[in-house]
Amino acid sequence: MNKSKLKKLILSFTQDIIFSYNNKEYCINPFNVKKFEIGTQNNVFEFSSIEELMSAKIIDGKCLNDISENLIIY
Repeated sequence: MNKSKLKKLILSFTQDIIFSYNNKEYCINPFNVKKFEIGTQNNVFEFSSIEELMSAKIIDGKCLNDISENLIIY
């Protein structure tokens, strides 16, 4: 899924987005336009905008913008 489709899915606020990358599972919780969380194996990170979420390098040192096409979304 390209980054614009991923962003659109997150901003639909219809569900949590569960995905895997490099055999690790993650979950994005989109609460509203000013609160997003992403859970990794051991941590939960909170962001105040979709841009912050998409550009944070917290998934194996990479950001969602860069790896969106390599995610396996459930």
